[in-house]
Amino acid sequence: MPARIDPRKDHATLIRALSQIPSPQKTELRVKLIGEIACSTTQQTLEQSIKSLSLQSIVQQLPPTNNMVPHYQDADIVILPSQSEGFPNVILEAFAAGKPVIVSAAANSAKLVAEGLNGWIFPTGDDHALANLLQKVIRTPRSILELMGEYARQEAEKYPVSLMVDAYTLIYEQLSKDS
Repeated sequence: MPARIDPRKDHATLIRALSQIPSPQKTELRVKLIGEIACSTTQQTLEQSIKSLSLQSIVQQLPPTNNMVPHYQDADIVILPSQSEGFPNVILEAFAAGKPVIVSAAANSAKLVAEGLNGWIFPTGDDHALANLLQKVIRTPRSILELMGEYARQEAEKYPVSLMVDAYTLIYEQLSKDS
């Protein structure tokens, strides 16, 4: 989960979902939380929840990094349970790395994720639904995850950096004409 530690990113839903996964399946999970601490209260609550739910063996918190590539390459899936998002770059970054995603409905506001094709969507804040999806992913054959990753990569190709640069340039040109 690449996201700053902030209540809007909703790490709490992920932690509650992880606690609901049966022990035999839980041993198959390794969850990395990667991002800057934007809210110290949320960080403290996160640490307490991981400890009180005995998730220290599967949840690892890493410091922020400017190079997420190795982490995306190491992942089977990427999770974004946010309470709100505009256009989430994390989804496109995961897709570009060929990784399917699990996202909240709010995180999929840009409609990048096609259910079952390049990822899965769960109702925002619903830890039970997220736990069910995580169990589904654990049971999904690697070949299917790789195929979903290929679909994800194809979706990412629809959003080249040059398109974004052109859009910003147009906005700046229009703003400079208006002033």
